[in-house]
Amino acid sequence: MNMQIEERLNRLIVVIDGPLDVMSAPTLLTEISTILTTGAHNLIFDLGRVTFIDNAGTSALVSLLRKTRGAGRVMALTQLTREVDLKLRLRSLDSVFDIYPDPETALLRL
Repeated sequence: MNMQIEERLNRLIVVIDGPLDVMSAPTLLTEISTILTTGAHNLIFDLGRVTFIDNAGTSALVSLLRKTRGAGRVMALTQLTREVDLKLRLRSLDSVFDIYPDPETALLRL
């Protein structure tokens, strides 16, 4: 997994490229958790380049959602691939997350 982080309009856009799985989820959790403790940003995850997601990946997203909300911030998911969308629906998580078609729409709404 590769991750790019860009700040726009006092929000962080996190672009994930590659698998979000048992091997990469701990890295995502560590890096984003550190960011949450050092800055006051809402988070937008661009998942359009996620090639695979497993239970560890979805659990990492849920954990980050809890941490984000606990810090009084908002987190959104954008550009869900078919696989990510299916995994979230199978776990009934599609109603838990704020989901937008693209980062630009999320920027306008958050």
